[in-house]
Amino acid sequence: MKQKQKPAQHTAAKFTKEELGAMKSRVKELKAAATKAEDEKAVVAAIAGLQAPDRALAKRLDAIIKDSAPSLSPKAKHAIRTNLN
Repeated sequence: MKQKQKPAQHTAAKFTKEELGAMKSRVKELKAAATKAEDEKAVVAAIAGLQAPDRALAKRLDAIIKDSAPSLSPKAKHAIRTNLN
């Protein structure tokens, strides 16, 4: 005969200020990474929507910007890429 397991008792976890700060910081990092990925997708979509000559130029310009200034965040505004800190 199997014994039934008792449900786990929940206790209120108390975190230090440093631990709470670290958790909040990690959440911000994850949100920023998700936003950057979404922004990159928007830039790629904007470039894809351009006509052939403009698309080729935009792809080259995008590659140059990524190589020379990787800390900049991509933004697509009216099918024109802008880079912001």
